[in-house]
Amino acid sequence: MLKQIFPNYFYALITPTNTEEILNKIKNAKIDKEKKLFWTASHKQEFLTTKELGPLLIPSVSKFFREDVGYKKNVSVMLQSIWRNTYKKGDYQNIHDHLYGYDDADLSGCIFLEDDNLDASRFYFYNRHQSEISGFWRSIVNSVGLNNHFHTWWISHKAGDILFFPSHMLHGVSQHNLKQPRQTVSFNMKVKI
Repeated sequence: MLKQIFPNYFYALITPTNTEEILNKIKNAKIDKEKKLFWTASHKQEFLTTKELGPLLIPSVSKFFREDVGYKKNVSVMLQSIWRNTYKKGDYQNIHDHLYGYDDADLSGCIFLEDDNLDASRFYFYNRHQSEISGFWRSIVNSVGLNNHFHTWWISHKAGDILFFPSHMLHGVSQHNLKQPRQTVSFNMKVKI
């Protein structure tokens, strides 16, 4: 189900029909050693090959556009990059978007490999327009308990869920506080209509 969380900002969290196939392929995915990172991160990142994983995401992308967004025309998507993130204790990802760099993506996403855990690193969206609210409204929002979603919107998920969102949305990952590592897989797509 599509949830609009900030003006012109939305996401969809879906459970793919081919969840097991996606998770199995990710576990055994080949590392793309030719692709190099152009951003810095506190955690380990490995590019995976797009050819073997791209086709597995097509049913979920189609569902996102048709059912969640409500766009019934055919779209063509190209998986530009896909990478595995490994967060060890203390690791995090700064707030960023996916507009710049070599992908110039339209659609981004994250495949969650584990259930949500409040002590683990957690994906969140950041409201880039939060500074535009007046002091009056800031005090009202704080007094009625709405400030939980004023700056950030936390994603609650299950293992195998895929999060889709427009690449312009600011997002980050909180600090990982568990001894055992946590992994996710992120991706960027270019879309043609």
